[in-house]
Amino acid sequence: LEFRRVLSDLSSGINAEYGGLFGTLLCMFLSTLLMASASDLFFYATWGVLGVSSAVRMGYIFLERTAVRKQGVTVAAIVASVHLLFILYLKFVYHKTYEAAAKINPIHVR
Repeated sequence: LEFRRVLSDLSSGINAEYGGLFGTLLCMFLSTLLMASASDLFFYATWGVLGVSSAVRMGYIFLERTAVRKQGVTVAAIVASVHLLFILYLKFVYHKTYEAAAKINPIHVR
């Protein structure tokens, strides 16, 4: 009985991680795919929809697994904030890397 509970907790934790990662990857993929034709407004729209939805999902999972509700709200807010800030970090680092690569090899830049 204990092994089943541990296995169930492990699988739901894995699903939570992939759910949070899916929104991040989809947001970055769409904004990279349409980077040349769209402005930053598209990224912020996808970040607002996909990033926030996955951040809320991860925060809710942490909230439900915390024994004290007040501490759970704090942990959920921290997890959601770090997740959203990580997406922003990836975007700006990608642009910095892309611009550096464009200076090195300007032939392949659109």
